[in-house]
Amino acid sequence: MMNTTNTTVSSVDGAAEITEQTAYQGAEVTTMTTETTTQATETKAPKAAKAPKEKKSYPFLTKAQIASSIEGDFSFACMVIGVLFDRQTAFEQDTKSTLNKNRRGFMSSHAVNGSKVALKLRNGEALNDEDRGHVEAIAPRYTKQMADHFRAAAIEADPSLAEKAACFFTAQ
Repeated sequence: MMNTTNTTVSSVDGAAEITEQTAYQGAEVTTMTTETTTQATETKAPKAAKAPKEKKSYPFLTKAQIASSIEGDFSFACMVIGVLFDRQTAFEQDTKSTLNKNRRGFMSSHAVNGSKVALKLRNGEALNDEDRGHVEAIAPRYTKQMADHFRAAAIEADPSLAEKAACFFTAQ
């Protein structure tokens, strides 16, 4: 079976007419005519440039930045242990445990060792290798809590940051 196609394109005043004739050997198929109207691109006005969107730069320490600081700076990791101890309730500090599930301070599996190290740091005592191991194991687990702590501290120091924080956080 053999087929042939003849296509004719003509244009008058922006209207194009396309005529296509197709014939198969032994049978002729009907003629198809399609009319389309096109607009000249020269008459379109160029699009106005969009105003640049205001970049929302995050003004607080991120979890990734905190994790990087903990990993690279042992004194920062020790400070994190101290902050976590301070976030414990008074009863939890006294008993070196975790009673309240308030997502503040140490989790129960870290409470004893974290509190012991925090008290040594607070008293200015030297840390032994075991204590250093506890700091290196415990501190990286609390980046989210530290991000919350540092954000709250920054807002307390500069209340205008509360407005910036509103565009990043929703009330829970």
